[in-house]
Amino acid sequence: MSDKCSILDALVAFLLTHPNVWHDGRVFAERFGYAGWRTRISEARTQRQMDIRNRVRTVRTGDRTKLYRVTEYMFVPRAPRTLLEIAEAAVQEATC
Repeated sequence: MSDKCSILDALVAFLLTHPNVWHDGRVFAERFGYAGWRTRISEARTQRQMDIRNRVRTVRTGDRTKLYRVTEYMFVPRAPRTLLEIAEAAVQEATC
């Protein structure tokens, strides 16, 4: 078995260390690959039983002349986590 983390493992570690925070989908594309990050979100939901929510917002550009849509995702823990679980997730993220 390889010691290298899968993309799914890396995404799960990232979400575990950033609970209850909305992340722009572009963050996932940059960190976990443009073509596969949505599949990894789906796998985290189904294979790891994670509650990952998404929303779509319409926002204006900085110069306020155009509108664009932002898709965001947030992991919502089902129960409060212990400090040990948080530390383990941080170590996992650092090694991926």
